[in-house]
Amino acid sequence: MIVVAKNATGEAAQANYANIRVMDVAPTLTAPTLVAQSNANVDNDIEITFTDNEAWRNAVTDVQIDGQSVGTGNWTLSAGKLTLTTHKAGNKKIKVIATGYTDAIITQYIAFDNLSIDKSTVKVVPNDQLPNGEVLAAGHTSTVTITAKDKYDNPISNKQFKLDMNVTNKNSSTREAYTINNILLNGFQASYSARLGLDSTNDDGESSFEISIPNQVDAEDGFTIDIKDKDTNSQIGQRISFFD
Repeated sequence: MIVVAKNATGEAAQANYANIRVMDVAPTLTAPTLVAQSNANVDNDIEITFTDNEAWRNAVTDVQIDGQSVGTGNWTLSAGKLTLTTHKAGNKKIKVIATGYTDAIITQYIAFDNLSIDKSTVKVVPNDQLPNGEVLAAGHTSTVTITAKDKYDNPISNKQFKLDMNVTNKNSSTREAYTINNILLNGFQASYSARLGLDSTNDDGESSFEISIPNQVDAEDGFTIDIKDKDTNSQIGQRISFFD
């Protein structure tokens, strides 16, 4: 090793060897390769395996999911196995930190739980401002957003819903035509029912559609819409209702 002393301007200067210390730095060891669990889900502990290395296990100080510590008591290490307790679903970056070793990192997919009726929601928001806090009005369009979640508040992607619509037409002087999810339901002289499929939820667990109401709706005419799970027929959120 060659030591070159320089002054503040970067020029070579006489070294004061009394103030120079040479320290040995231990090399960083390579952590074991982690292997993800193939059928991990939020209801059970996650078991990630590796070729056992007792020295590495004893050096582990923390385990993180997406950069956040899972906390003491939520992970354990045994010979060749890391056991995690978490209720976070999706593709998660697992990092194991050990003193003197490189970080052991793996992406683990954790499946969400079944749809929760209590956690899932249906929200109606008008596309423009309406008086008196109304969310539906004649001559206006509103957006309905369904959010699918499991009991741990994880958003559920690729979930399908349907809507059951019941239209009331007591006054036949106007044949109201409503547009639901870009489908025009032509007005009829009598009341009728309709069932429509909706787009699958996205990665945020959301599926949206619009309701457009014609400018003129007769008194006592209107509709109700129930959002239901396509698989179980269970209703999600409160009934959407409009009557002029």
